[in-house]
Amino acid sequence: MNQETFEQFDFPRESLVDKIGFLKEGLEVNILNFNNNPINVEMPKKVTLKVIEAPPGVRGDTAGNVTKQIKLETGLTVNAPLFIKEGEDVIINTDTSQYVERA
Repeated sequence: MNQETFEQFDFPRESLVDKIGFLKEGLEVNILNFNNNPINVEMPKKVTLKVIEAPPGVRGDTAGNVTKQIKLETGLTVNAPLFIKEGEDVIINTDTSQYVERA
């Protein structure tokens, strides 16, 4: 939805395949238009998403830079440090799809 005019428009799902995991209600993005047709979505560099699944870290797995897979509210799965728990908000880099830090 356009934040100034409140105009809504459809965007082809095929064009969003690599961005779907970052989209959530209320996220502001820039839309590139050509001849009044949306052709690209410019995402913010980082987004904050809630962790909905995070297996517990196993004691003894703490040597080195060990990660585990977590599932986010949008369905996106990323690697994150062992200390991340369900219900926490994390910041994800939209260019690399990698965990950045806790929110």
